[in-house]
Amino acid sequence: MGAAEDHRGAVVFRTMADLDTDSAVSSLGEGRFTAVLSRDWSVWGPNGGYLAAIALRAAGAMARFPRPASLSCNFLGVATFAAVDVEVTALQRSRRAECLRVEMTQRGKPILHATVWTLAETVDGPAAEWTEPPIVPGPERLPALEAQVAAEQHEVLPIWLTCYEIRLAGEHDEGADRPARDPVVRGWMRMREPGPFASDVWLDACRAIVAADLVQFPAVTQGFPARDLTFVAPSLDLYTAFHRPAEGVEWLLVEGQGVAAGGGLIAGRASVWAPDGRPVATGSQQMLVRGGTRPTASSG
Repeated sequence: MGAAEDHRGAVVFRTMADLDTDSAVSSLGEGRFTAVLSRDWSVWGPNGGYLAAIALRAAGAMARFPRPASLSCNFLGVATFAAVDVEVTALQRSRRAECLRVEMTQRGKPILHATVWTLAETVDGPAAEWTEPPIVPGPERLPALEAQVAAEQHEVLPIWLTCYEIRLAGEHDEGADRPARDPVVRGWMRMREPGPFASDVWLDACRAIVAADLVQFPAVTQGFPARDLTFVAPSLDLYTAFHRPAEGVEWLLVEGQGVAAGGGLIAGRASVWAPDGRPVATGSQQMLVRGGTRPTASSG
């Protein structure tokens, strides 16, 4: 798995990335784990949603309760594509819920700090759903994002080819004269390599984290004229609340929204639904603006 060079020096991706394998953690005992970061999950370094997924897998390996309730993650440093150390500590435990702290380091350098809440199966309460999914065509009626981007002669990110497939609804004109429009993107996402999502609630939640993370910066870019996109905005943090398992469905419906920009910060939010309209997860993040290569509308 991963990238190699052919005889001309071009990068060739040999296989599809596998979220199950690439986010797996190996136990070292006493709440300590190790994981190896896969280069397939590269955007501006290791993708933040991917790192958060590894943190959640480590928490799941230590959790007393079977249901992930939420993850709140702070990104403290940029990792390289090598081994990382992960330590999980229980901060609070009761009969109904527990809070776990997850710390990821690489050669002693802090990379990520997260808190994960888990919940007992026996916890019950009222049931209601207050958010309606957007009305968009099904994924079979929408073009693949990489085809749209390539047709516009923009860079196709390797992560779109190896990790997940995106099919966006609505306009996708990313010419130099594109004006600012509503900071929203909507569409469908699925992992290119199917995993055991139906049987592993923690891995299914990892897929929701990736989905919530990937649409927020692309939504932000829509709120600016194309000529003003002279910055990137890596995530400072990522919060994801888990509502219901997606139960192994192939496609997830995703919506990202830009919230506000100012003072060097940009905030976004995201929602994830199953195809039948069940809410799977919601998320938010704060991003730190940095000058850099002009992003496409779907970098993230």
